[in-house]
Amino acid sequence: QARIQETVPVRFWHPKQWDGSVDVLLDQSPDAVELLAQKSLKLGRAAAAPYLYLSSCVQQPRFGDNLKAENRPDDYRQFSAFTYGYNPSLLARRVHDVSALVAMIRGDKSRPVKTVRIVAGSHCTAVALTSGALLKNAVDEVQIPENDFRFEHITSHWDPDFMPGAVKYGDVEGLSKLVSKLVYRP
Repeated sequence: QARIQETVPVRFWHPKQWDGSVDVLLDQSPDAVELLAQKSLKLGRAAAAPYLYLSSCVQQPRFGDNLKAENRPDDYRQFSAFTYGYNPSLLARRVHDVSALVAMIRGDKSRPVKTVRIVAGSHCTAVALTSGALLKNAVDEVQIPENDFRFEHITSHWDPDFMPGAVKYGDVEGLSKLVSKLVYRP
């Protein structure tokens, strides 16, 4: 049986008096992650901040024939099913990174964890909600900022937060119902 080995770069912080809880911090800004980590440490919680897949991308990466796609509506390579029928979206790859990190945290028998919380910064709402919905048995709480993020506001399938079917299946409200505990932060 072959084992799949993956690497997700992660930055860890550990408090002097650990309460057994871990915060998974999601933000594209290193300064924002540092602030979130300091808040976690003050509460006695350890913090882990993954470097999400292509975190600095401002649009979905284009593969193969999509690199040659022209900005014409009749070019089949501009059709989202052509891209996402064969390739995972950037959001899906980032959620995969969070899933791998949470599995590693929960699976570390040398440091048993009581609770895992996902804490999202301003540009990681979609990643946090989707991760929380998929990992609801492994994640105790998801904290997202109070903002007006909605999948329906995305105007291009090249947007980094684009997820096929997100609007059809309930948008943010639909994902929120799947998260074990959701907290909105100001």
